[in-house]
Amino acid sequence: MTNVELEELARHMGHELSVHRSFYRLQEDVIELAKVSKLLIAVEEGKAHKYKGVPLDDINLDGEENNRL
Repeated sequence: MTNVELEELARHMGHELSVHRSFYRLQEDVIELAKVSKLLIAVEEGKAHKYKGVPLDDINLDGEENNRL
């Protein structure tokens, strides 16, 4: 989202952007855990080779067999 979109969302929810950033954004450790989890699931399923050179943000396990994320 752009800053303007974030400000509009915060205003719609009735608070300042700083409140939105402090309470409604996912914490960094949660985001990091989700990214690493995708990689570990791919390794567990023997599909890690498919993602060689792919940034963690771009790994999408949707539609895969036994999808867990």
